[in-house]
Amino acid sequence: MLCVLVLWCLASPALGQRQQGQFSNFVDLPSQELRRTGENGQNQANLGRNCALKLDRGGCISFEDVNAAFKLAERHLDYFELRFRPRENLTNEEMGNLGTVIHETTRILAKEFKLDPRLLNEGLSQIDTTKTIIRDFCPEYLLPRECEVERYRTLEGLCNNLKNPLFGAAMKAHSRFLPYDFEDGISAPRISVTGKELPSARLVSAHAHRDEGFHDHAITFLFVAWAQFTDHEVTLTADIDEIVEEELNCCRGPNVTHPMCFPIEIP
Repeated sequence: MLCVLVLWCLASPALGQRQQGQFSNFVDLPSQELRRTGENGQNQANLGRNCALKLDRGGCISFEDVNAAFKLAERHLDYFELRFRPRENLTNEEMGNLGTVIHETTRILAKEFKLDPRLLNEGLSQIDTTKTIIRDFCPEYLLPRECEVERYRTLEGLCNNLKNPLFGAAMKAHSRFLPYDFEDGISAPRISVTGKELPSARLVSAHAHRDEGFHDHAITFLFVAWAQFTDHEVTLTADIDEIVEEELNCCRGPNVTHPMCFPIEIP
C-alpha cells in the first residue's frame, strides 16, 4: 500500500437495482462524527484551510478531512490491527489490514463529499498522504527520500530514478495499462453497459478454456513452473488472518458482503 495513495477503494451503492457494499453500513455517518456540510455536501469550513484536493464544483477536501475519515475507519475496523510508525516492511497481513482501513477511509470521503464515482480514483489518488496521519502507518521504506548517485543500483530498485526514488521499486503498486472500470469508482466489480451483472468469471473461464484432452508437445512442464515463478516474483497478495478466515463463510450467511469476501458462483 503506497503512502501517496495510488489506489483509493469502494464508495456508494450501485447502479440500477443492484446493491453493493452492504457490509459497511457505518459509512452513513452520525452527524456528530462529521463537520457541518453545506447543501451540496461540501464542508464550508474547509475553504480557507490547507487543501489536499480541490473539487471541481468548488471547495476542497482538506488534510484534516482525510485524518478524520481515517480515524473513523480505524475505529470501526478496530479488529484490523495496524502498526504505528513501522521501521521494517509490513507483512502481507499487516499490508492487508492497512489497505482495508484506507479502503474504508475512501468510502467515508466519497459519501461525505458526494464524489462522482467516475472520477473518484483519479481525484483521491492525487492526495499526498504523507501530509496526513496515514504517514505514521507506512513503513519507512515507502516514505519520501533523497537519492544520491551511486555506482551500483540497489537490489530492491530504490533510487533507480533519482527524481522519483520509488519508481519501479519493490513493494510498489503496478501501473495500469488500461483505466480502471469499477462499478462504484473504487473497487466493486464492473458491470455491463446495460447496468446488469456480468457473467460469472468461472462460467467464462469454463467456456473459453475447455478441457478437450489436447496435449501440446511443444510445451513442457517447465513452462508452468516458469509462469508460477514469474507470477510470485512480481506480485504480492495481502493475506487474511487465519482466525478471521476460519470464521468467514463467504458463500452464504451474513458474511457475503464482508470486505474480504468476493464469492464466485460455480455454474
